[in-house]
Amino acid sequence: MTPAELKVPRVFVAGCEGKSVEAMICQSIIDAAHKLQAQAVAIGIERPGQVAALNQMGCDIGQGFLFGQPMASEEIVRLMRQRTAGEGVKIMLAAPLWRRAGSTVSALPR
Repeated sequence: MTPAELKVPRVFVAGCEGKSVEAMICQSIIDAAHKLQAQAVAIGIERPGQVAALNQMGCDIGQGFLFGQPMASEEIVRLMRQRTAGEGVKIMLAAPLWRRAGSTVSALPR
């Protein structure tokens, strides 16, 4: 059984910038994911420097407060109604908020 993704836990993402033990663990998880032909998913991104470091490591997908805060179910329903009403609001539910595209990370629409 091959996993579709391996997650990089927030405890390691928090310290992924620079030359730290956390950065080495992040790189190892990302490398393992790619060797398994799976995507590496970083959880808990809070700073732009973390995005840059994870991008440099080859991380495929990430999510965290840097890209969006949790919202109440009522807010999700309101946004979905706007979207279906054609008001142009683009959101992604239960999906990461950035995805690695080639060698750079590109933001996805909210």
